[in-house]
Amino acid sequence: IALQLGFEKNSLFRMQAAMEYVLTESISLGHLFLPKKVLFEKTIALIDSDPSFIEQAFIELVRNKDICRVFFPQEKTSESSSESDSSLEVCYTSFSLRAETGIANHLQRILRCITRPPSFDPKSSVALVERKYRIQLSEGQKSAISAAASNKCIIITGGPGTGKTTIIKSLLSIFQNLSCRVLLAA
Repeated sequence: IALQLGFEKNSLFRMQAAMEYVLTESISLGHLFLPKKVLFEKTIALIDSDPSFIEQAFIELVRNKDICRVFFPQEKTSESSSESDSSLEVCYTSFSLRAETGIANHLQRILRCITRPPSFDPKSSVALVERKYRIQLSEGQKSAISAAASNKCIIITGGPGTGKTTIIKSLLSIFQNLSCRVLLAA
């Protein structure tokens, strides 16, 4: 589109728009961030531009706070000896970073509360749910139910068709049997 509008093939504006597009598209696929290397590779593949200009476009986006850089610590290997090798640089849209940081802060607040999770036996509760709904829960689903038995808060993630709704339905049934008040957030 940018080429049709008269922008040069290696225009910084075009590269910046492509980087923001790549990050936004990754969000729709369930990724809040991308490693910088992956962002660069996908951007170059999308617009077929000279890779030597990508870093400059990236620096401008960071300077304008359109993209945020975060460094995740990584375990050092015998092959990596420099400090730069001990962290993974990832890129977020500003919105995604604020959202993830906000959620993390709320979860920490919830975890600091003095309340305890309802007490139930995961194995017998899984058996009860499987009989009630005539289903066979996967090991991952059983693991999530066990996590709910010993944690105040759990996060259930996964792509389409992985059983998230079944886990929630199962937990609701278990908690209803325990006469618990349940609040859900999505």
